[in-house]
Amino acid sequence: PSHWASAMATERIHQRVGPIAPRSTGIKMSVLYDKIGDGYDTARRADQAIVRGLAPYLALAPGRRYLDVGCGTGNYTAALAVLGGIWHGVDPRAKSGIGARESAIPGLAEASAKALPFDAAVFDGVLYILLIHDFTDLLAAFAGIGRVLRSGGRVAIFTATPEQV
Repeated sequence: PSHWASAMATERIHQRVGPIAPRSTGIKMSVLYDKIGDGYDTARRADQAIVRGLAPYLALAPGRRYLDVGCGTGNYTAALAVLGGIWHGVDPRAKSGIGARESAIPGLAEASAKALPFDAAVFDGVLYILLIHDFTDLLAAFAGIGRVLRSGGRVAIFTATPEQV
C-alpha cells in the first residue's frame, strides 16, 4: 500500500531510525534515468487516482504556487497543473526532464532538493512523488523545501512502500 507522510514528522522518524539512505542496487540512478528519460512518458503516465488524492491534500487553487521536487519528465506536474495552481518543477537530471520541458510547465529548473533556485517562502505546496528513496541526505532535502515553503504551506510525500519514509 502507498503511504502519505508529513515533512513535520521527519525529525521524529530520523531520531527513531537514524539517517535514511537509498538502498544500493549497483546501478547508478542518474545513468539509469538518463537512459529511460526519452521514452518515459510513452510508457508511464500520471496515475489519475494518485492525482485525485494529491489535489485536495495540497489544496490546489488558482493563483497558488506549487513545486514538484524531482519532477522527472513532468507527468505528475502537468496532471496536477490541469487541476489548479501555478506549478514549477525541479529535477537534477536534465535529460530526464525532456518531457517536462515539452509539457508547458513554465517553471522547470534543473536543481536538487537541497539547492532549490527559488526565493524563501514562495510556494503554497511542495510535492515529492516516488522520489524520497533517491535522497542521500533527507534532512538537507527537507531543509530546502522548508526554506521555499510559505507558512501554513503543505508538503505531500508519496512513496511506494513504508520503508521509503
